[in-house]
Amino acid sequence: MNINDFDKHIESKILSRGREYYNGNCITSLEYDEDDNEWTAEVAGSDDYTVMVKLNNDGHILKSSCDCPYDFGIYCKHQAAVFYAIRKSWGGPSTNGSKSNTKNPRK
Repeated sequence: MNINDFDKHIESKILSRGREYYNGNCITSLEYDEDDNEWTAEVAGSDDYTVMVKLNNDGHILKSSCDCPYDFGIYCKHQAAVFYAIRKSWGGPSTNGSKSNTKNPRK
């Protein structure tokens, strides 16, 4: 799965909730570690959750995790929200009306 097409691989209900979090500015921090090609985000929900996403240089998602208690699938709404933010930073299509406070690894 690639950061530019993740929405083709995740259940629509999770994507919808992730978009709500992304557009609702629930991502309170998003940091990029250029050396490891790894993103770390804090997402405000019923609690604050930490999401980690590791990409390769082509944007393939190698690893992703969230410390929320969701256990009904591989990806949760917090991860989906962060995927939207990362994709926007990478220059891919974004979701309406949102802003992201990220470093762009491609600059």
